[in-house]
Amino acid sequence: MIQKGDKVVVLKDDTHPLKTPNTRLVAFLRVLERAQKTSKVVSEYLDTVSETVHGETRRTVVYILNNVTFSFPSADGGEEKLTVSDIKKLWTDKEWCRANPMHPIALDRECNDEKDIMRNAIKNSPPHLHLQRGNRHAHINPLDPEEKKKNLMDIFYGR
Repeated sequence: MIQKGDKVVVLKDDTHPLKTPNTRLVAFLRVLERAQKTSKVVSEYLDTVSETVHGETRRTVVYILNNVTFSFPSADGGEEKLTVSDIKKLWTDKEWCRANPMHPIALDRECNDEKDIMRNAIKNSPPHLHLQRGNRHAHINPLDPEEKKKNLMDIFYGR
């Protein structure tokens, strides 16, 4: 429960919670919370569905986060202290992530972006035909030219 004087960070999004980067950021913060044994990060999670004036339904997801401090190893061998607010700024700053590719925040962000790229590639690519004959395997892309598919089939079946 939020008390008077508590410092909080609010993440709000009108996207499904499984599609918003905010959920990934909150997951990262929760992992940090467990790893560093800090106080609870997520204070409240609100998921509401409302109707717009045009009759469309709209989902709003709100994360209310306690602005706790986490420690990260710094380049000079010391310790870098960052609050949830700081982490949010860095995590959403793609230029900073590119400039600091080995920082845990940048690595998590890169992992999130790569997952999205892979998901989209998988979603948009047609399934390949898998052929197996003994220990031999072949995968035929349905988008390949017919000549290439025929050539692969001839090689596979020894024609």
